Amino acid sequence: MPDAVQACAAPAETSSCELADLFRRYGEAYGQTHFLTSTQRKVVLAITRCRTPALGGHREWCAACGFERYTYHSCRNRHCPKCQGTTTAAWVAARRQELLPVPYFHNVFTLPHELNGLILYSQRNQRALLKLLFDAVAQTLLEFGRQELGGKIGFTLVLHTWDQQLRAHFHVHGLIASGALAEDGSRWIAGGRKFLFPVCGLSKLLDYLGRYTHRVAISNHRILSCEGGQVHYHYRDRRDGDRLKTDVLPAEEFLRRFLQHVLPDHFLRIRHYGLLANCIKRQQLARCRQLLGARPPAADEQPRTAADWMRVLLGIDIMRCPCCGTTLHRQQVQPPVESSADACLPPRRGNLPPWDTS
Repeated sequence: MPDAVQACAAPAETSSCELADLFRRYGEAYGQTHFLTSTQRKVVLAITRCRTPALGGHREWCAACGFERYTYHSCRNRHCPKCQGTTTAAWVAARRQELLPVPYFHNVFTLPHELNGLILYSQRNQRALLKLLFDAVAQTLLEFGRQELGGKIGFTLVLHTWDQQLRAHFHVHGLIASGALAEDGSRWIAGGRKFLFPVCGLSKLLDYLGRYTHRVAISNHRILSCEGGQVHYHYRDRRDGDRLKTDVLPAEEFLRRFLQHVLPDHFLRIRHYGLLANCIKRQQLARCRQLLGARPPAADEQPRTAADWMRVLLGIDIMRCPCCGTTLHRQQVQPPVESSADACLPPRRGNLPPWDTS
């Protein structure tokens, strides 16, 4: 492989140690002593191969000055700490079209920690009990809207399963519009400004949403180092005024804690209810805006590619040469043949490492 390829294959983050590095160093030993579900195996494969030649990519070069680089594809796995930036931005942009000119509030609903062991026992238990958590929260809020406001409220629920030290902590963040649409659709019933926990201002609301929606158990910038099989990472101590502290865990325990937060395939961790339920959202929001005297939001053209998002978010045109500004030429680079089918392997039995292809 050319030197230019190897240089660009290195992770872009400034962290001296990333989650992918931990899986590469210690994942095989971990897989020999711990059973991994097929979903966990897919996550490990995705994270270790994200933005590496294993997933293919593109060769980009400048005909004017000779600049050359290789950019590799992202895995797009929802548990990968590298792949949430543009996903979050796209989600927030879509939600911007649904905002109403009313206050918004935030509340957190937590399951008792006594249920942690039962939830983590199997993926079947995860699906059942976490669905019950969503259902219980949704029914509680919808009933509150009917009894206290006399109408239908709208809200979004986001599931998190971790605390700052990667321990099991099952809770749902709820973002709720203040007010309700009367059951017959004849009027908007204003809510108070001191309901639950206020989110200050619509101008800050979109950034606030993004902090919760596509967050993974730990981001790469929180991992400080890994030496001698010990992982050093930052966390905020909620019981000590949110002070930033450093914790140290054996690599085996660190990987165990991270992998317990891998959700079952196709389990939705972001759900919309009431006025925001997908089947009625467009009509109900249009009626709410009419009653509130608000204009429909201007339709923003969504960026379609990573290059588009880089221009929108950072003002950087990655398709121009960083040396002379000339438009770069691009050629697709195929992934190695031997790795193309690994993600589709059948579930492993026993203690084989998750990436064992024998």
